[in-house]
Amino acid sequence: VNKTAADSVGKTPGQMIGRKCHSFWANPDKPCAGCPTLRVLETKKSEMARIVTPDGRTWDEKGEPVFDETGNLIGVVEIAEDITKRVQEEKDNEMVKAQLFQSQKLEALGTLVGGIAHDFNNMLQIIIGFADFLLLEKAMGARGCKELQAIIDAGEGGAELVKKLLAFGQQSQVMPRLLDLNEQISSLAPLISRMLPHVDQVDLDLAEEPTTIRSDQGQIEQIFMNLAINASEAMPNNGRLKFATETVVLDDEYCRRHNGLKPGCYVMLTVSDTGRGMDEKTQARIFDPFFSTKQRGATRGTGLGLSVVQGIVRQNGGHVTCESEPGKGTEFKIYFPSFQSPKEAVKMDAPIVQSGSETILLVEDNISESELERVTLEGAGYKVIVAVNGQEALDIYKTGKEEISLVILDLVMPKMSGRDCLKELVRINPSVKALIASGYAPEDELRKEISPLVKGFLHKPFKVGELVNEVKSVLNSVGS
Repeated sequence: VNKTAADSVGKTPGQMIGRKCHSFWANPDKPCAGCPTLRVLETKKSEMARIVTPDGRTWDEKGEPVFDETGNLIGVVEIAEDITKRVQEEKDNEMVKAQLFQSQKLEALGTLVGGIAHDFNNMLQIIIGFADFLLLEKAMGARGCKELQAIIDAGEGGAELVKKLLAFGQQSQVMPRLLDLNEQISSLAPLISRMLPHVDQVDLDLAEEPTTIRSDQGQIEQIFMNLAINASEAMPNNGRLKFATETVVLDDEYCRRHNGLKPGCYVMLTVSDTGRGMDEKTQARIFDPFFSTKQRGATRGTGLGLSVVQGIVRQNGGHVTCESEPGKGTEFKIYFPSFQSPKEAVKMDAPIVQSGSETILLVEDNISESELERVTLEGAGYKVIVAVNGQEALDIYKTGKEEISLVILDLVMPKMSGRDCLKELVRINPSVKALIASGYAPEDELRKEISPLVKGFLHKPFKVGELVNEVKSVLNSVGS
């Protein structure tokens, strides 16, 4: 027995010689499973094994036979190497690779969703818009009102599904600002306890120190509600839901094992329930898009709830983990980058409601959409000029800019994109009033580029009343 072997168990070589090795490293009563020394005695050739001892260490062990001059086996030399650290590093690397692969899958799917969201939202705009228009034309209770409302509800359901897809693909439109996470939880807790049928009690354990994060308030509310609804459904016999906050520091080692995280101070939100919990197989898939444990039927979910949560958290530079065990509930931990001090939200003035008479240049390549928006705006008293692409819009604006009070344009158009058209409009008239009405949620860089040049952003699909209100708000904004 050499000194290294003795040191590994806190003994001296003299204390170990003559005793069975497994009594020091594993079980005093029986040899290690797969012991290479015992196998060498049987096979009379080299044997190898990987053994995990009860103290959690992993060893690569090799047994080498020793023969005398006549070829008789007279002994075995066993060499054991402690590879615990190497095995852990391999596991960490595999975990990071798996996280990276998952991120790449979500990114690819998010790109696909972003590509189809514009066209799908345009279709929904026509469905919702015309149904809403017809509903406004009918007297309440008239024949067909119920059917039109059903069309609108279905269209809005489709729009919500697109929003969820964009959220988990990290391409949703957001307006981040500094928020006090404790304040958000405190305001939502009463709503959750009233709304969810299986939640008997909502417990709060909120940190005393500041819990300031930078995020979109709507997205934070979406995280709370998705996790709360999941918890409620996991507690069919009723139970408790708990929200807790804490400030933590994630070090280099932790961030190295979790792809995309940066070391630093984080606000940790813990959401736990007393529900039925999950097995390892289910846990491995809970963040997969469209994976759902709900039974088929009227209450079946889309399987996007936790995918959306993960997408939002990653979009905010954070990280989410889940721990669960059958019969022992589930606990989610969400880490948001911490900010030092809260900042007051920017308050927007309410739109000024008045009858319209101004001239509006509407730039829309979809004939059905342009017709819906034209009829809607003309019904509100505006004069509307329609252009089917960016180049035609520029030609019209050059000759009639003195009369045109507002330009409404999409971002995705043939011949000239909405961005390029907008930049040319600003070049012609730096004080032009422009409103983006699009089914495409612009990426951060594009949004930063166009935001200073426009007076508003209306995301499709929208109801006709929302269009009129937004137009009135922009036309009556400061600088008109």
